[in-house]
Amino acid sequence: MTARATARLHPLFLRLSGRRVVVVGGGPVAYDKVVALVAAAARVTVVAPAVTPLLAALDVAREPRSFRPADLDGAWLVYAAATPAVAELRHRISAHHRVQ
Repeated sequence: MTARATARLHPLFLRLSGRRVVVVGGGPVAYDKVVALVAAAARVTVVAPAVTPLLAALDVAREPRSFRPADLDGAWLVYAAATPAVAELRHRISAHHRVQ
């Protein structure tokens, strides 16, 4: 069994009101994240070339294109809600260097 398979989840409780949060991806996973972030009063920006109709209906900022590392400048938190896993890894590496 790998360490990841045996790792326990860690709950994370953050005050996001007014904080800039970037969500990379436009599918159902991104939609679920964005709904929760809007409920927490975060300033959400979605970066994705295309989004689901439900996500498009939400009142959040959008960058309708592929992710760029500079998208994370000034972000307090980032969610990688895109596939494939390689893309998520790229976002994590960028986030490590850019998120304030």
